[in-house]
Amino acid sequence: MTEAGKLPLPLPPRLDWDAENLLESQPLGSFLIRVSHSHVGYTLSYKAQSSCCHFMVKLLDDGTFMIPGEKVAHTSLDAMVTFHQQKPIEPRRELLTQPCRQKDPANVDYEDLFLYSNAVAEEAACPVSAPEEASPKPVLCHQSKERKPSAEMNRITTKEATSSCPRKAPLGE
Repeated sequence: MTEAGKLPLPLPPRLDWDAENLLESQPLGSFLIRVSHSHVGYTLSYKAQSSCCHFMVKLLDDGTFMIPGEKVAHTSLDAMVTFHQQKPIEPRRELLTQPCRQKDPANVDYEDLFLYSNAVAEEAACPVSAPEEASPKPVLCHQSKERKPSAEMNRITTKEATSSCPRKAPLGE
């Protein structure tokens, strides 16, 4: 872990071999996290005994993170890394040890990486709206020739319309 106990922000999107090049000179267990190109979430890459390993880190609908095949979901990337610094990643049974940083820390390009996960977390925290509010029905953009304009339709006046709901009792004073 770093001095402040915080992980570095994930690296920008990269291909696996870029991650492997960054990790090759690092000690065993060194890791980095990057945005995935193949799924919603991230990729955890770490230096194993004989090679570099790459694991999908799924961003779940509730804003938590999970490595597919594991039973534990984590509230943050930091929590997931802390967990795997104490409990090995399967199937190789190896621990994460230290983060691998970008080669040029003055040229960071990952400020927007958390935008999506923050948006998903905020959406998960909001109450669910009714289906008709959440996903509006498609709009018909042209009128059928057989339809009458609304001015010609037979309409019921407000006095003729009755409510199916019982009237509310007045509030007591």
